Amino acid sequence: MRKLLLLPLVLCLSIQSQAGFFTSFLASSAANYITSPSSSSQRPQTTPKSQKNKKKIISKREASKKLWRMHKNGVYGDNYMALINIVKSQSDSVGDLDTIAYAYIDNGHAQEALDIYKKILPALSKLPTAKKQKYQRHYSEIKMKANNILSPKDEMSSSEEKEQVTPSEEKKQDTKRAFEYTQDHQ
Repeated sequence: MRKLLLLPLVLCLSIQSQAGFFTSFLASSAANYITSPSSSSQRPQTTPKSQKNKKKIISKREASKKLWRMHKNGVYGDNYMALINIVKSQSDSVGDLDTIAYAYIDNGHAQEALDIYKKILPALSKLPTAKKQKYQRHYSEIKMKANNILSPKDEMSSSEEKEQVTPSEEKKQDTKRAFEYTQDHQ
């Protein structure tokens, strides 16, 4: 009876020792497989050529929205002319042309803005009154800005031009005045 009890115990111990051997063998094999250069995890991932050279194409609507946001924020990106060209080539709607006119005038291209409005004005008669008034108001704003760009005010005399102060000099003068003020009031 004692021999029968010892037999399962011996078998369990021998299986455990062999299991440890197999476990260590599997672990080392797995480690070799993972760190080998032929492993797929070590290969650099490349993008297909069709995706590398693919440029994002934006719609006329997206381009027009971006231009209007640039106008509202007063900040134009380097790509504003490309956006203008997209909208110009794909649309003749009054709203899109108005957006282009604002982009031109904001960037100092007064004549181009006025030329755009020459296209808009005949189309205004077909619009409802509220929209017509809106675009007439925009045209007035653009004309005013264009007049300032095309014929700058020459009201300053040559003596006033000499007296003009650069921003850095103005800051120095303000600092000096503030210092004198604190000295006088102590």
